[in-house]
Amino acid sequence: MKNRKQRIGILAIALVVGFTVMGCGAFTNVNKIYNYLSLSRRVGRSAEGPVPLTVKVNLDENWENLLSAINGAGVRVNLDLSKSTSSVFHTGENGSAYIVSLILPNNVTTILGDFNIFPNLTSLSFPASVDFDEMNPFVGCPSIVFTVTGKGDLSVIENGKALVRGEELIAYPSASGSVTLNNIKVIGRSAFNGNDITDVHFPSAEIIGIRAFSGCEDLQIIDLPSVVTINEHAFANTGNEPLVITLNPSIETIAANLFEGVTTRKNVTLKVPEDEAAKITTMRDAFRGRGWNEGDFVEAAGRNRVVVEDDWYYGRTQRNVWVSTLNNNIIITVEGY
Repeated sequence: MKNRKQRIGILAIALVVGFTVMGCGAFTNVNKIYNYLSLSRRVGRSAEGPVPLTVKVNLDENWENLLSAINGAGVRVNLDLSKSTSSVFHTGENGSAYIVSLILPNNVTTILGDFNIFPNLTSLSFPASVDFDEMNPFVGCPSIVFTVTGKGDLSVIENGKALVRGEELIAYPSASGSVTLNNIKVIGRSAFNGNDITDVHFPSAEIIGIRAFSGCEDLQIIDLPSVVTINEHAFANTGNEPLVITLNPSIETIAANLFEGVTTRKNVTLKVPEDEAAKITTMRDAFRGRGWNEGDFVEAAGRNRVVVEDDWYYGRTQRNVWVSTLNNNIIITVEGY
């Protein structure tokens, strides 16, 4: 009996060492993955660090089963899906705390879902040609380092911590403290959402995306001297820290609900060139979300609607009115520089 146990132990070690050294080739049967990972845990391989796991399956059919196998085994893995197939990769809903690094399929063209359901993910690789369907799937992923492969318009900066497409910042989920990016012209949707940043400097940025700085409760300084457009909810849920925003006085669009979710008094200082400071009452109202006549920052009123009115002389009429999105908690001051 003792010899039999020894032989089984030796065989188990040999299997795990073989799988580890050879990278397992690639598993084509998800049902075998649980046994492999469980075996690696029993012989102590998983204690040395994440176990390499290469899988070659159709992820459209097998992704949830694969996650179940990994979660069931309770073993940390470096998951390589480069040989798997899925043109549209969706993270799903369940996620896994056991995936430490992830390489997506070589043929993936679109990424959907949220990667924050992989709380211990530190490394993510995907083709440089992928599309995110105008969303940012990396909100709440402060540990991710990006790698992009092959031909495409995506690249990485900041030692792989920030993802860009040309002059657009797509995501910088690990940003904290002070950030300066000189060549970025577009700050993408939710690019800094929920980050621990205190001050940001974008001398070339012209467009600020939806929720670009949402949830950044420590943010105190935003330097945007070239900005032309600020989109909806850009500074939503930013708490009550005083905020100083340096602006281009020729800004064209200030969208609605910039400070949505700010429920306590917040002092906001808008800084513009000294000779422009006295001319921007309309801009001040726009940042607060006040409705006004068509022509000046019309988007800041949020939307217009048709109102039906009864008049004793004209009878029933219809007219367009702007809908106010005023946030009375925002106290605006304009200063020159």
